[in-house]
Parts: sequence; C-alpha cells; structure tokens
Amino acid sequence: MYRLIAILLALICIGTATFFPYSKDDVLVNALKYSHLNIPQNEGLHRFALSKVKQIASALYRPTIYPKVIDLTGIGSSVKQPMYLTDSPFHIKVANTEQLFAAIKAAEPGEHIVLQPGIYVINQPQVPILTNGEKGAPITISAVQLGEVRLLMSGQEGFAVKARYWKFENLIFVGAKGHDGAIEHAIHLSGDADFVEISNNQFINFNAHIKSNGAPNSRGELDFPDGLLIANNDIYNQWKRNTKSPASPIDIVGGDSVIVKNNFIADFGKYGRQGYGTTYGAFMKGGGINGLFDNNIVMCEWRLPHTSPLDIRVGLSFGNGGTGSQFCADGKCEYEHVNGTMRNNTILNCVNDVGIYLNKAKNTLVENNAVRSSLGVDIRFEQSSADIVGNIIEGRVNQRNGASASLSDNIFE
Repeated sequence: MYRLIAILLALICIGTATFFPYSKDDVLVNALKYSHLNIPQNEGLHRFALSKVKQIASALYRPTIYPKVIDLTGIGSSVKQPMYLTDSPFHIKVANTEQLFAAIKAAEPGEHIVLQPGIYVINQPQVPILTNGEKGAPITISAVQLGEVRLLMSGQEGFAVKARYWKFENLIFVGAKGHDGAIEHAIHLSGDADFVEISNNQFINFNAHIKSNGAPNSRGELDFPDGLLIANNDIYNQWKRNTKSPASPIDIVGGDSVIVKNNFIADFGKYGRQGYGTTYGAFMKGGGINGLFDNNIVMCEWRLPHTSPLDIRVGLSFGNGGTGSQFCADGKCEYEHVNGTMRNNTILNCVNDVGIYLNKAKNTLVENNAVRSSLGVDIRFEQSSADIVGNIIEGRVNQRNGASASLSDNIFE
C-alpha cells in the first residue's frame, strides 16, 4: 500500500509540468535536483517517494550529449608557423624561471620576452606584472610556437597583471594536481590592466583560469581592466574542481569593451559545498559595459560527465549569480552588465541548467547562437532586457522576475 502511495506521489510530482509555465524538461530537471538533495535526509515513505521521483524523472529526461569530437576550425588554439624573430635588443630570450621573472621585472614597452622550449615551474603565490606597455608597443610574453613551453603553476595565481598593454601568446598554462582549493588563476588582471591580449594559449586545471576585476586607485575608487581581448584559447579542466571557490574559466567583473572570441571552453564542473557546484563557462558581471562573446564553443560536458543533478554548469552569462555592490563599477550594481552581445556561439551539453543566463543585464543582444542539450535561455529580473534573434535553441526562453525580451527569427527544437 505504501509503495503504491509513493509511486502515485511521484507521478503527481512529475505530472505538474502540465500545470506550470515551465517546460517539461524544467520540471524533470528540478525534480532530479530536489530528490537527489533530499533523499539522504529522509527515511521511510518520504525517502521511497523521493527515490521514485528521481527514478521516473531520470527515465523521462534523456538529453542528447553531443560528441567529444567536434569541428574546431578557427576555434581555440592552434600550432601556427613559428614566430620569426630577428636579432633585436627588444627580443629578450629566457631559458628558466629565474630569467623569466627577471625579464618581467625589467621589462620596457615594446619588449618581447621569448621563452625557450621547456617546462617552467612557478611555485610563487603570484608573479606580479607592474610595468605598463604602450599603445603600439605592448610587452609580450610568448613561446615561438605553441607546444614548446609549459608553465606549471602551483601558487594561488600565476601572472598577477596590474599594468596596461601586455600580451600572452603560444603558452600552455597547467595547474598542479592536488591543490584545487589553492590554485585559482593562471592570469589575474586587476585595476588598470587595460588592453591586455591573451591569445592562442591553452589553460588547463585552474578554478577561474582567467580572472579580471577592479582594484582601488589612489583616490579610493575602483579601476577595472578595459579593452581586453581573450581570443583563440583552449580553456578546460581534466577533473572536476574540489573547491568552494568560484570555478568559471573566464571570470570578468566590471570593465568596458571586453572581447571574448573564438575560444574553446569545456569541462568546468566543481563539487563545491555539499557536492553542490554551480559554474559558468564564461561570464561578465559587476557593472561592465559593451562586452562581447563571439564565436566561442562552450561544452559544459566534454570529457568530464556530469556527476549528479547538482553538478550545474551554465554556458555563457551576463550577470552570473550577481555581484556585491562594493565590487561593482558604480558602487550600486543596479545592472550587472549593459549593452552586452552574445553572437555566433555554440553552447552544448549544459544538461542540468540553461545554456545562456542573463541576470540584471540591460539591453543585451543574443544573436545567431546555437544552444543545444540544455534547458535553453533564462532572462531574470526587471533590470534585464534582451533581443533574442536568429538563434537555434533546444529548449525555451524563460523571462523571470519581471525580465523582458523580444524574440524573432529563432528556431526552437
């Protein structure tokens, strides 16, 4: 008798999809999350009913997982022809970590620090970069060709960039294994680190591989890195991060005209608190303006399967989960982002949540993206407004908590 009652309760829970303004998949995914979280905390009939909810929802929710092998032409890093470097006093060749640090400390505008082939072990908590390059004369750190140089990092962050006009190219950044809670960033930009370019690199095994945020200036006001270019990089992890820290590969707080394009971003799950981990492939928040996500491929699941319904991975976001007012450009965070654009991106396998999330994102254009194997798109809070144009979406567009959106020429599958 109890078994029959439990099964009926489970069917009623699943059947509510018909009566709520959500898709069936929304209800199934939320049923999976709720039951997975609460089964261990219950016993008897309640536990049995929750187990049946999970069993039935699992049977009904069968998202397609797109393959590990996809066409990455023009996306991510690539081995190009070696750089041709003439003999010049501006070309500074380094062959070990000590020489690299010395070259960074002594760098001048227009110099190119060229790492010779090998592995460079960086154990320091951070490597500060404080000298400004100049427009037309950036300071570059690179290998001659991608694959020749690996930077093995075990400190909290690798390069801590607080200066303008630097460029990082043809490098492989690798976070050491066994230190998930301590290895945060490969590159951390802050304050006046404007016009930094990060291109044709690989970033493997960090929490937030590339991080950008504000820092106080001499007047006590926050300066944010502006005009950043993050292009043609591979950014992923080889295991789920076991950390309570934010674990989103590209984490941008504030800033004007940040461009993130042609990157391959994948496998960014984390365990987090009580196994409940929410991560994003890339986001911009904190009062930023004029941000652009263009022609990226984001695979929430590539080689690392989701481990539970609470392994929540979202593809791209303007707004993320929000920002404390003290960290925002305007000191208020009325808007997380204004005038942002997402176009030509492919977002795959975000099976436990949405592929695109807009949170207090004003005047956003979401155009010509393919969002597959997720719940679709969420637009949240009355501060959010968006034009959703010409996208292919497996799922729905959900306007929540007073958000507004205009939809045209989209294909829903």
